[in-house]
Amino acid sequence: MVEIHTSAKILTGNVESHERDIECALTEHRQGLVKYCYSLLWDYHEAQDATQDVLLTAIRKAASLREYSKVGTWLYRIAYNTCMNIIKRKKLFSLFL
Repeated sequence: MVEIHTSAKILTGNVESHERDIECALTEHRQGLVKYCYSLLWDYHEAQDATQDVLLTAIRKAASLREYSKVGTWLYRIAYNTCMNIIKRKKLFSLFL
């Protein structure tokens, strides 16, 4: 039987299942995350790098997600924080040039 994963799926208590569900949600939201990061960074390559960082952070922190129905909000918040850190790093780096 093939299981279909969507953002609205309720989590089970199984951690491995939870991580697999998160990975499916990441695939579902990836394009939107790239566009969102691009809107903040105005650099396509940096947006792709930021999205990759978001995906890695989300996989590492998957256990902290309490409600699977809010995975989109959670991912976009991670994306916002990641992009703001990149912008801060750029500003700090430009001070030393």
